[in-house]
Amino acid sequence: MDQIYKEADPVAIAQQFAATHTLSGFRLDFSIGSLETEVDRLLESPLFCRGRERLETDEERRNLAALCAYVGETLRQLFGGEWGGQFYPQGDNFYTSFVQFGNYRYWPGHFISYRLANWPMEGTFAQHLERLLPAIQARVSK
Repeated sequence: MDQIYKEADPVAIAQQFAATHTLSGFRLDFSIGSLETEVDRLLESPLFCRGRERLETDEERRNLAALCAYVGETLRQLFGGEWGGQFYPQGDNFYTSFVQFGNYRYWPGHFISYRLANWPMEGTFAQHLERLLPAIQARVSK
């Protein structure tokens, strides 16, 4: 797993993250359903640092990057987007990595980072998807 994290390839990182955590009981099959149910389950797990009580560990930062890769890759596969920017597999991709859908850029790290930092506020990922999917669909259907 460490070798993939050094490659800075969000597709490979998403695939490895999904394979690893599917074995742990999460349904990470690159579907909308997995985003609606599993992202919040993952965020509630010990894989992530929530709130602002302490600094993240290196492992938690890698998990954050990998979850962002999974979210972005799932949406890219479903709606035909393209990865853009620079993906940092061991750090925060808040300003650096996005998925482009037509003229719309989606930054997976934005909601996920806000959700973790402001835990438990910011709403669920399923609620975020309710607002996000129409924006993506409007850009890819033209």
